[in-house]
Amino acid sequence: MEGHAKPPRSPIGAFFAHPASLLLIAGAITALLSGLLVPYITRSWQNHDRELERRSAILHEEVGVKSHLVNLIGGATANFLGASQLRSYAEPAQVAGLSEYDRAYVRWSISSAEIASQLAAYFPKSSAEGKWRNFSQNMRNTYFLVRDHKGDERLHWLMLVRQYLHVDLERIKGIRHKPLDGASRNQTYEAALRRLLLEIQKKETSVVSVVVDSPSSLRTN
Repeated sequence: MEGHAKPPRSPIGAFFAHPASLLLIAGAITALLSGLLVPYITRSWQNHDRELERRSAILHEEVGVKSHLVNLIGGATANFLGASQLRSYAEPAQVAGLSEYDRAYVRWSISSAEIASQLAAYFPKSSAEGKWRNFSQNMRNTYFLVRDHKGDERLHWLMLVRQYLHVDLERIKGIRHKPLDGASRNQTYEAALRRLLLEIQKKETSVVSVVVDSPSSLRTN
């Protein structure tokens, strides 16, 4: 039977065959993996948290920018449209120097330029920037239409306004009438002016919606 005796194990073989050695090896591998994985996972979570904080800060700043723009647009538009509503009865059309309506348009122009600069800074080459440019240009056309100065080509401005607003000319053409019919207010003029200002308000709402929905340049910085 001696021919079938198992050869003696080498010291290395005996070491790996012992259960305690296997436990020791498994523990060493676990420790090694833990030493590599735990710092990696920790760093990953830290990076994830920093990215979330960065995105949250960007979102907070973007909301602030958009809120400021919406307030600027709303205030500037309301003030100018209010002046347009009152212009016809506040003072004569032919007044020396700037009329109150002229000054209202100057204030609008200053606000419009500020809004345009904000849009160019935070929404460069966006649809919001283009929408505001067109809206602001229409307000200029409306000013020339409503102010009724001697020599103004009111039909020209009326056609430009109608084209921008996409409104039926029949609804607003009465604005070419004189605001006063003798000592009384001209109802045809007043009705046309109300329709015109309402259509402009609708456009303002559309422009504001585009601004609110537009991603700002803050997201790409």
